[in-house]
Amino acid sequence: MQAEQQVMCLHKMQQVFIIHPQGDVMKISKANNAVTRIGYGGVAGNDHWQANWSPQNNGAGAVVPAVTEGGSSGSPLFDQAHRIVGQLHGGPSVCGGAQLWDYYGSFDVSWTGGGTNATRLSNWLDPNNTGAITTNTTNIAALADLNPTLSITGGVNILCNGTSTYTFSGLPANTVVNWTVSNTSLATIPSPSTGATVVLTKVGDGVVVLTATVTSVAGCFIKSVARNIAVGTPGTSGISYSLTGPTTICINNPQGYNITASNSPAPLHYTWSVSAGSSIVSGGTGFNFAYVQRNTAPNGTVLVFASNACGQYAPPVGVRSYNGIGCTSGSSITISPNPAASEIINIEYHDVTAKNIYAKKEPISKPVTIKIVDANGNIKLQKKQMMQQNNIKLHTGTLENGIYILSVFDGKEWLSNRLIIGK
Repeated sequence: MQAEQQVMCLHKMQQVFIIHPQGDVMKISKANNAVTRIGYGGVAGNDHWQANWSPQNNGAGAVVPAVTEGGSSGSPLFDQAHRIVGQLHGGPSVCGGAQLWDYYGSFDVSWTGGGTNATRLSNWLDPNNTGAITTNTTNIAALADLNPTLSITGGVNILCNGTSTYTFSGLPANTVVNWTVSNTSLATIPSPSTGATVVLTKVGDGVVVLTATVTSVAGCFIKSVARNIAVGTPGTSGISYSLTGPTTICINNPQGYNITASNSPAPLHYTWSVSAGSSIVSGGTGFNFAYVQRNTAPNGTVLVFASNACGQYAPPVGVRSYNGIGCTSGSSITISPNPAASEIINIEYHDVTAKNIYAKKEPISKPVTIKIVDANGNIKLQKKQMMQQNNIKLHTGTLENGIYILSVFDGKEWLSNRLIIGK
C-alpha cells in the first residue's frame, strides 16, 4: 500500500470504526471530518491516523458524541470504500470525555511491518507480489461454508461381489474431492478418483474404509468423511475380533464366553462349536455369547465363525482353549426343582475339599453373590444373599419361562449351572 495515495484519499472522505466497547454489543463511530496522518500520542512520526469523532444519532433520536472504549484495541478503521485502512492503537476518547479522538496504526505501515512473514501483511494479502494497493472483500454469500455437512451416500454397506457406486454429499462450491480406500487387497477404486462419485470394486474379504477428503480451492479448509464397507464375507482384514472367556472350566460348571467385532458396518451372525465331551448350554449359534459346560473331556476348544449376507468366513474368527486345571475342589452347584415350576428354588453348594465343611453341614453362614443371565446374555437378576450351610433359597417369581444361567460367587470363584423356568 502506498502511503501517499492513502493519505490523499483519507484527507477527503468519511471514516467509520466498528467496535465492541468494553465487550458491549457492536457499535459504530464515524469521523465525518478528515483524518490526520500523525505519530502516536503526538510524538513525531507518520505511522498513525488520528480520527476526530463526529456527533451522531444514537438510534434513539439523540445526537451523542462518537468515541471508543477500552477493549476495542485492534479493531478496524474503514474508509468510504469499506476497506480497512488502520487498526485501533489507543487514544484519549471515552464516554463523557473531552478529547474525542483516537490513534490508528496505518495499514500501509503494517504492510511492510517488521519485514518477516510474522510481522507484515504483504506476504498474506499479496503473496504473489502483484503490487496491488487495494483489495476488496468477498460477499459472504460467495464464501465456502467452513463447516459443511458432509456424508458418503448411496452404494451398499455389504458388497458381496462386483462393484458399487458411492456419492459425496454436501459438496461445497469451489472444492476438490479426493477418494481413498484403506486396503487395496480387499477393494479398489480408480486412480485418481476426484469426482463427486466413486466406484468401489470387491477384491477380497473383510472391511475397508472408504474416505472422501474435500479441499477448498482457496485453501480455507480441509475436511474428510469416512464410511466402513464390508466386502465379501467378514474376514479378519479390517475387523478386529475379541473372544473372551475362562481358560478353566470345572465339570458341570458352565462358564461364559463372549465375542465382539470392531469396525463391522453390518450385524454379524456367529456360529459356535465346542470340542467333544463339552456342550453349549446357553447362547451359542446366533448370539455373540455362549455358556460352555465341560462334561467328561479333560480339555477342549471354543471355536467361533462369523457370517454376513455374503456367507460364512471359512477360518474361525475366535479360538479359545480350556481345561480342568485348578478344579481340584470339584466345586459345583445344583438347582432344584429344575425345571422350576414354583417361585422358590433351592441352590445347593458342593465344595468337595479336604475338610468338606459344607458336606458335613457345619453351621456356617456366608455372603454370596447370585447372578441370573437369560438366553440373550441379559442380566435378569443380581443380588447378594446369605448362604446357610450349603443352601440358598432364591425367589424366581419375576422370571419368564425360558432357559437361564444361574451363577454363584462365594468370594473365590463363580460356579454356574443351567436353570429352566417352566411355570
